[in-house]
Amino acid sequence: MIQIERVSVLPDWEWAEHTKREMTEDAMDIITDSDFVYAVGNCAVVGLKYDNYLCPPSFWFVLAKTITPRELFAFRQIQHLIPRGTVTGVDISNEENVRFAKVFGFEELNLFGTRAGIEYQVYRRK
Repeated sequence: MIQIERVSVLPDWEWAEHTKREMTEDAMDIITDSDFVYAVGNCAVVGLKYDNYLCPPSFWFVLAKTITPRELFAFRQIQHLIPRGTVTGVDISNEENVRFAKVFGFEELNLFGTRAGIEYQVYRRK
């Protein structure tokens, strides 16, 4: 069982290369703007950000360098924390991110955007 704890700052971990690319200064504002932020074991931090309470939240995640397929699968134990309809942007250049979104029950939408030179595809939780 992976330990899940609520946090207010990113832990001082060694991050995956694609996570480092996403960690621009303005992107880090999402942590303070998020309503819920959880450290999941020693391998990821996930968060939910509600723009209002009538619409589904945005979900974001950053992965540590040491995440294993076993840990990725174990994340399903927190799936109940993510409301249906929640949306997230997935860096489609990294297959690990796509698998992570699918493990959490997200499906791809035909919507794309770019931020900090990274192309994202929008996924929604089924």
